[in-house]
Parts: sequence; structure tokens; C-alpha cells
Amino acid sequence: MRPALRLVAVLMVLAVASAGLAAISPPQEAPPPVPEKPKAPAAPPLREVTPEELARSREARLARERAALESELARIESFGRVEEFRDALRELGKRCDEFPPGTERWVEVAGGWLPMMAVDHWLLWHLPAEGRELPVAVDFEQPHHPFAAIVDLSVQLHAHDVELLMVVFPSRVQLEPELVLPQLGELAPDRFRGMVGATTRFLLALNGRGVETVNLAPPFVEARKVKRDDGVNGDLYLARNKHWTPRAAELAARAVAERVREMPWFVPGVAQEGVDFELVPKTLPFTSTAGGQAPDRTPEKVEFRQIRQTGPDVNRFDERRSPIVVLSDSFAKFYSEEGQSSSFVDHLRRFTGWPIDAITPMGGGELQCRQALAQRGDKLRGKKVVIWLMQEDNLRPIRGFRPVDVFAGR
Repeated sequence: MRPALRLVAVLMVLAVASAGLAAISPPQEAPPPVPEKPKAPAAPPLREVTPEELARSREARLARERAALESELARIESFGRVEEFRDALRELGKRCDEFPPGTERWVEVAGGWLPMMAVDHWLLWHLPAEGRELPVAVDFEQPHHPFAAIVDLSVQLHAHDVELLMVVFPSRVQLEPELVLPQLGELAPDRFRGMVGATTRFLLALNGRGVETVNLAPPFVEARKVKRDDGVNGDLYLARNKHWTPRAAELAARAVAERVREMPWFVPGVAQEGVDFELVPKTLPFTSTAGGQAPDRTPEKVEFRQIRQTGPDVNRFDERRSPIVVLSDSFAKFYSEEGQSSSFVDHLRRFTGWPIDAITPMGGGELQCRQALAQRGDKLRGKKVVIWLMQEDNLRPIRGFRPVDVFAGR
């Protein structure tokens, strides 16, 4: 038989054998269908508001905030002790001379560790520069003063019917002066309002230029310490890290959300507690690998209120379409890791129901966050409010506070 005919015969035999095997093999079951991932419901339409209504609502909020700031300033000045506090901070600085230049300096105190950067920045911001009379906080002629950049951003946003909330919160050394002045003893909030006098004057000046501010010093002072018998950190700041505790992040988000909800365009988003997410209390030993950690890396017990997703996840596309933008740095996203999910941004979503469009470069709360917003090139399409969250420690004259045109195209 020719080779070609032999090959054809072999193939025919194999085909017949395969058909026979198929006939006696049991039918294969179809794979079970993959369930479709539930989709998040569509975002509700925002209220239609005219520019005139926006302006009237903003003016009412500005007037209310101005009265609150003036009241706070009077109470701060009544407490006094600024010179005594200044001298104590300067004495702390002398204890840190052994640190090499350029390294992050820390000083050990009775309640843990203090970052000397916060001490240095308080002295710079609250005292006059050499040869000047006004504290730097309100000496707006200082080169690269943050005042002009904040006013500029507010003017830009208002021209496009977008609101700005300038949110400022105090550092640990301003909330707990007894760390450096033990003779102060117990500080009841009815007489102590934080070592934040110069910044309160700064916020009043911003208010006078039409910049809406959220002063977090009063609620932070009211809630600065919770005594715990179980070893959990009940303060608003970590004892061995420069960042706040989850309790402070939640407190800040609640206060900011209350202001956002007052805006006339606002309607609650679709995310509902008990439906789309739930709160899960957790107590964990915590130490940071993301920076801001003191030389002492002993973990400290911290209580989290984790926001655990039970409904459809919000994807990055949904966040970009959110009407709410947060500009900040590591503070806004601290505790956002899986298993924690209790950052400022997480809780702001919880309190508003909206996904949050967060731009939070590490160490970029002054300039990089605004540059990133501008580099998108979308002219803030669909945005209603920009929340610029900043620790008072960041407020000082630096080149990072130069104006940025956030509506510039690519």
C-alpha cells in the first residue's frame, strides 16, 4: 500500500475510535455560570443651584464661621500662657542639637515622643520674623506666605461655581501643651482652647477675603483625651508617630461632612451604612511603616472603626466622577490600608454617602496636590467642592505655597 493511502487509512481508524469513545463517555456538565458582580447604583442627581444661590449660601456660612472664630480668639487670648509655652518649646530645641542636620528630630516627653518639626514650625508661625512686629501667621508680606495661594485658589474655584473648604487642624503639641509645661496640670476645655492663637487670626483673615474655613481646633480640644483603662491610646495623636489616631480622622471627617451637607447643591450619595457598608470595631497594635515614626517603634494599642464594604465596591472611575475632591497629604489617607479602612477619606465617604476623589501625595499637601489636580486637564468638570485639608504644622512661608492654575489645560 502506498504511504499516502496508509496514512489515510490510519486517520479513518482513529476517527472511528474517537467517535466510539465519545458515544460511551458520559456527557460533560457545563461549568456553572459566573455570577455577575453587583453594580453600584447610579449616583443621584445633585440639586440645581444658581450662582446667586451659591453665593448667598456661602456668605451665610462665612458669617457664622467668622462669629465662631472671633469667639474662639477671645477665649484663646483669655487663657494666655503663650510666652511661657514659647520658652518651653525653645528649651526642647536645645535638647535636640545632637541630631545631624537634615535628619528628622524627635524629643522624648512624658507622654511619648514629639516631632521637633512641629515645635520648630510653631515657633516660626506664631512669632514675628526678625525685625518684624506681626506674627508670621498674619504677616502677609513675607515671601511665599500661604495666605495668597489659598485666596487665589478660592477665587479660581468660585469663578467656576465650585466651593473651597480650607480645613485646618492643630498638631499634638498645640493640643497637649502640658507635655512641655507639666505645671499646667489638667486642662479643662472651658478654659483651654489650644495653643492656636496666631492661626485663628490667620483663619479670620482668610474669612475676610471670602475663603470658607473649617477650624478643627475647637472640636479637637473638646475631645482631645479619653481616659482608657485597657491600654488603648485614647488621645487624638499617636504617642510615637506624628500622625493622628483613627478617632481624630473620624472626628475631622464628621465636622467637614456637616459643612458639606449645608451646601445647597448637596444630596446624600447612595452609599448607606447597614446596606453598603458596616462599622467593625477593632483594637490592634499599631506602628507605621509609611513614615512619621519616632525612633521608638514600640507598637501602641489603637482602636479602629473599620468601614467594611458589604455592597458593591466603588471603583476609581466612580471616585473621579465624585463632586467632592480632597487635597491633602498622608493625613487624609492614614489608616486606609486593607483591614483598617478608617481614614479621613473613608469616613468622609461614610458621612456623605459619596465616593471621594482624593489627591493625597505623601508630603505634598501644599503644592503637589494642587499640581496634580491641574494636570488632569478636565477643568474640574462635575466638581462642586474642593476640601483642602492641612495640619497647622504645614502652614509657613515656603515656595510650595505658590499659586497654581487648577483650571489649566494639559
